[in-house]
Amino acid sequence: MSVVRFRNVNPLYHTLMTDFFGEKRTPVYRDSNTFVPAVNILEHEGHWEIALAAPGFDKSQFYINQKANLLTIGAKVEKVITEEAQPTDTVKVARKEFEQHSFERSFTLPETVETEGITAQYTNGILHVSVPKKEVAKPELRQIEIA
Repeated sequence: MSVVRFRNVNPLYHTLMTDFFGEKRTPVYRDSNTFVPAVNILEHEGHWEIALAAPGFDKSQFYINQKANLLTIGAKVEKVITEEAQPTDTVKVARKEFEQHSFERSFTLPETVETEGITAQYTNGILHVSVPKKEVAKPELRQIEIA
């Protein structure tokens, strides 16, 4: 009997899995040294929402800066090795698949946003950043009298 590599017949499955997990099957690492959290950007009627997946962080570790049309979201993580994380004679690390890393992502904002009203909230491991849209001046209907 020979071993046959599994091949899913649905190409969408491979595309979704590769896009989400990457070739190395790690969703948050683009290369071996860079942590890049996944982001969803949603457009609502009155605002844009940036949802950044960063579980395990404390909200005090995040920073959000806006300069001109560039919005930068990041987190600063100090590498502190606690006694709990260090292997000892009685405790050995059997498998280690996640760590917290500092990161920074920048987004170019369109001219149609109101930068003064940007707000953020960190809930259940997701950082939600709301960027309100500017009110678009609607032309008034003016009745013109016929002479």
